[in-house]
Amino acid sequence: MNILIVGAGRIGRGFLAHLFSRAGWSVTFVERSGPLVAELQQWGSYAVHLADEQGSVERVTLSGFTTLPAGRRKEVAAAIGRADLLAVAVQPSELASAAALLAPGLRRRLSARPEGLNLILCGNSPGTAALLRRELELAWSGGDPSGLKRLGVLGTIIIRAIPDPPPELRAGNPLDLLASDYPELYVDRDAAAARLPEVPGLVPQGRFVERELRKLYTYNLTHALLGFWGLAEGYDIVADSFRDPWIRRQVERALGEATAGLSGEFGFSPQEMGEWNEGVRRLMSNPHIGDRVERLTRDPLRKLSRDERLTGAALLALKHGTKPRALARVIAYALHLLGLGQQQVRQACQLQAQDAELERLISQAHRWIEQEREASALGFEFERSYKGCGQCTFAAVQQALGREEDRVFQALTAFAGGLGLSGDSVCASLVGGGACFGLARGRRRSHFDGDREPKYAAFAMAQALRERYLWKYGSLLCKEVQERIFGRAFDLRSPQERILFEKAGAHVDKCPRVVADVARWSVQIMAEEAADE
Repeated sequence: MNILIVGAGRIGRGFLAHLFSRAGWSVTFVERSGPLVAELQQWGSYAVHLADEQGSVERVTLSGFTTLPAGRRKEVAAAIGRADLLAVAVQPSELASAAALLAPGLRRRLSARPEGLNLILCGNSPGTAALLRRELELAWSGGDPSGLKRLGVLGTIIIRAIPDPPPELRAGNPLDLLASDYPELYVDRDAAAARLPEVPGLVPQGRFVERELRKLYTYNLTHALLGFWGLAEGYDIVADSFRDPWIRRQVERALGEATAGLSGEFGFSPQEMGEWNEGVRRLMSNPHIGDRVERLTRDPLRKLSRDERLTGAALLALKHGTKPRALARVIAYALHLLGLGQQQVRQACQLQAQDAELERLISQAHRWIEQEREASALGFEFERSYKGCGQCTFAAVQQALGREEDRVFQALTAFAGGLGLSGDSVCASLVGGGACFGLARGRRRSHFDGDREPKYAAFAMAQALRERYLWKYGSLLCKEVQERIFGRAFDLRSPQERILFEKAGAHVDKCPRVVADVARWSVQIMAEEAADE
């Protein structure tokens, strides 16, 4: 049995060829890139390294394949005539050229043989199978167009993650790939024009449109969220972004919003969605494939468009009565990273007049991000110039939010340096952030025996800040944070120690960075609380 694969990139080599060669099929690659063709012909083999969540790696070597340059049209057409199955694994922007490449051989094949033929399309968005069929119709010059009716173009759902290979892997064989060990490739059973082969891991499914959307609005959504939030928080590796408690919290909220939309639209049961979403978490938490945040944020405008993973999921959630606040926040972060303002929300997300509520949520989140960035910059500058991390954090947050509370600011004086410069108490920046929470949602003196709901809202915000601080700095105590940052602690009650503290860069960048972090986190937490209120 023979499969012809147009596109010898990561999916073509790392999933399709692996799946079918393992089942004993002969593999022919058709590739446009001259350098990649040369490497495939020169090396003649490569390995796919399949990494599971526990760190076990299975090395699978593939060899014996044939490689054809896309420019050799006659040889490609002849190979199509011999193939039992076709596959296309290219970017959406390359579908037209793939159709032009395939059309001559398909015309000859489908006119000469009465039986149908299937083509598996590995796209990353719903609707790409229909797009390829339209491109084939446009490229079908001459011959009987009814022959295309005997071609099944099957969409796919791809869960396996195949990131850009790390340099150390490519140092041996530049064709080698690292991938997650997800074993199954789902294909659209109802689009088949011929009987599908029984290949282990090839799983035909019905209800394919809704399953495509479920994958887009969960796996792809979470990838985008980890990418945009990861960039905002300074992460390089996807698994590190996922382990961050705050980002994980955003993932869970966004998945909950998307799940509400998907269940309302397609009737997925809570158990079914729970099991599916657990698979999402397992893939994202795999630290052994080294997937990079940068890869997940490529082509951001496409990922923000109306029917894509972020905006599409948010609109579906709204349709079924769920406010997509977490989704609006990640969309706003993506817009910020692109340098796009609130006035460009509608255009970037392709929103229409009836989408005013989502536009409002995104614009609101965008304003909070601007305040968060301002608080961070102010916190850094205040601590560098004036010192006193509790007061500097409080002042930065209040000024960014357009508020002023001089008496509270004054009251925070004594908390500096871990309470009166002793260092053995909590970092005062946390006290400053907590004071902001109390002013926003805390118990009032006039309601000393009441205000239970706002009191516990302030507690929840303080707990979120504590968790974020511990995640980054490992301790809440001033002296222990100093040890982490400086490699030693200082007794700030001593004038000599204070001189050494300053010489170590305390107020050049060390403490200012802590204050900038806490001020930014405080605004983020207040934004979430305000949205939930």
